[in-house]
Amino acid sequence: MAWSCGNASNTKGVDISSAQGTAPGTTNWWQTIRSQNGVQFGVIKATEGISYVNPYAQSAWTACNAVNGESGTGLYHFLDWQTSEPGAEQADHFWSTVQSLTNPTYNIKGSILAVDIEEPNGSSSTGTPSITVVNDFINELSVKLGGFLGNLVIYTNKDTWVNLLGNPTNWSDIAMWLSAMDGESYCPPYTFGGWVNWSYMQYGIATLDGVSTDLDELNG
Repeated sequence: MAWSCGNASNTKGVDISSAQGTAPGTTNWWQTIRSQNGVQFGVIKATEGISYVNPYAQSAWTACNAVNGESGTGLYHFLDWQTSEPGAEQADHFWSTVQSLTNPTYNIKGSILAVDIEEPNGSSSTGTPSITVVNDFINELSVKLGGFLGNLVIYTNKDTWVNLLGNPTNWSDIAMWLSAMDGESYCPPYTFGGWVNWSYMQYGIATLDGVSTDLDELNG
């Protein structure tokens, strides 16, 4: 099945980390990019490995949630491949951080929870990608969620998933966030991992209200 791309009905969003600084920690920034750029959701980096926490995650989550609501506010974990940082421990770290960010009435099952699975180039992550780390992370997070995986998303790219992980298909029932930085209407001429289509796509970079950030969209 060919993946669909560039649909006018796709919902626009952004993903951010500490690289975007303090601006996403203000409701004004989210309100501005919503009104001027049509951005209706954001996915915020919360953690990496077993110890790193984005120092701006709390303020960014609060501001995005105030403007876009729970369904339009997500959090993600950057998977570290170090053998000293197994997947289950990373899931525990992500979960405890997410719990501390959110208020008591927040419905975590109504939000996007993503795991960033990519080769370690350009990050502090080290080591060799391993499907064991992926499996252990997702399985442990599933336990935390009481077996509910309806809001879990895997962010990855073909090189990591096919060439480094061996193209596993056992997680094809989880929503896929495709890294394909070639423009909104671009559709990669391949499928992988058993996914019949992507749910989210990261398709470019732009400066929005003075902040350089990654651009995403929700399929359909």
